[in-house]
Amino acid sequence: WGGAVLKGEDGLYHMWAAEMTEHCGIGAWAQNSRIIRATSKTPGGAYERDQVVFDVFSHEPEVVQGPNGEYVMFYTAQIRSEHGDCNCCQEGVSKCDGSTGPNDCPSKHTLRDNDPSYMAYALKPEGPWSSPQQLWPEYEGADTNFAPVILPNGTLVAIWRTWESVRGSRCYLAIGENWNDTSTYQQFEVELFPDLGAAGTEDPFLYIDAKGRFHAVFHHMYGTDTLDHWWLLAEGGHAFSEDGINWTYTGVAWGDPLDRKRGNIVTYKDGSTFRFTRRERPHLILDEHGNPTHLITAAQYGTGKIPTEVGDNGDASYTMIQEIAHQ
Repeated sequence: WGGAVLKGEDGLYHMWAAEMTEHCGIGAWAQNSRIIRATSKTPGGAYERDQVVFDVFSHEPEVVQGPNGEYVMFYTAQIRSEHGDCNCCQEGVSKCDGSTGPNDCPSKHTLRDNDPSYMAYALKPEGPWSSPQQLWPEYEGADTNFAPVILPNGTLVAIWRTWESVRGSRCYLAIGENWNDTSTYQQFEVELFPDLGAAGTEDPFLYIDAKGRFHAVFHHMYGTDTLDHWWLLAEGGHAFSEDGINWTYTGVAWGDPLDRKRGNIVTYKDGSTFRFTRRERPHLILDEHGNPTHLITAAQYGTGKIPTEVGDNGDASYTMIQEIAHQ
């Protein structure tokens, strides 16, 4: 689910992604997610899974480069076990097809979607990783989707979010005086995009273009039926900033939020098409000049489901990489 990609000094492209253990789908993310690393010789893949970085529960890794080449990961976690609560490959019980079935999880399960956010770093893609530092120990709320850029002077600019019961995901700014000291990270409480209707926008990814301008892409969740079916909106959003502090939301970057069929149709190189029910957690692969070359999204190819419920076999998913066409 998702994937942050950086090119290493070894010439390989390294991806950090969330993996649902025990062959489960994204509906069991809060019960079964762990962070893994995969590698490829080319940015578009295919990627081969290399290692487990953090056990269950760990989720939504965001990995950016530090000023001296460090690999800096921001993620949500409450490490419990190498195994998840759900088992989606039980003989005679489960489909074992990458989805979560009606009898795959305990009858009573905890969502655990408000676990803390952490930062850890490594000098090599394979680790070892530093002891995690928690972001904002006093914060109480949803997973933050914390997404930063680290500047050459070691300071940090980030977008994070929280979840409101009526308006959905709302985004805010954060800055840090020292990327390697989370106690210097400051949360801003003025909403970045207050005019954006429910259910808002989530899953930011930040980058700086060749001219020094800040950009962010998101999972855009404002469109048809967003109050009732926001998770079936498969569109992307975009915002920009000249200074990293004052942001403008420009609107939809890909997909059609008014499509009542929901989902997003993807055309493959062989001419075939497929409508994905969900596309979230966008990331971009950048070339040496800071230009985007590939879009990475978490893609649900099952029939769609309410994320807080498990068990309808509609949540099978994978990470998809799409080359960006340049004119």
